[in-house]
Amino acid sequence: MTSLRPNNTLVAVAWLSTLTDLPVGGIATTLPRDPATWQTNGFVTVGPVVGGSPGVEMPTRHPVLQVQTWANGGQSAKPPWNKAEQLAEIILAGCQGAVRPHSSVVLTLPAAYSAARLLGAYGISEPRRLPSDVASYARYEVDIQIDWVPL
Repeated sequence: MTSLRPNNTLVAVAWLSTLTDLPVGGIATTLPRDPATWQTNGFVTVGPVVGGSPGVEMPTRHPVLQVQTWANGGQSAKPPWNKAEQLAEIILAGCQGAVRPHSSVVLTLPAAYSAARLLGAYGISEPRRLPSDVASYARYEVDIQIDWVPL
């Protein structure tokens, strides 16, 4: 059986999961149903793709993705804005560390998918504070571009 092809979202989640200061198991495309599971460390959601382009002559991909960072105040009505913003800052710092001439990182994706090679990651915007539907949630958004190739 052939492996499934990697996609932009899976590659972004896999790369963000390599950043040591982000919550372990706290990166996905949607928030968990139970907010208590991410109250202590916050959460990162990836998507959607908002721009970028595939390579014309090479199999490279260059998507721009919106990444949202979340924190919840539990029983408090005051959102923990600093915690959500700190997660966004960790992502931007990770982008600066991911850009190294003549280097790349092989990312392991879920079992059914082929691996991918990250060539670089770039912060495209400053973190933006966003309102949330739930009063005790704090949410920030940052746009990143990742450059990658399927293996």
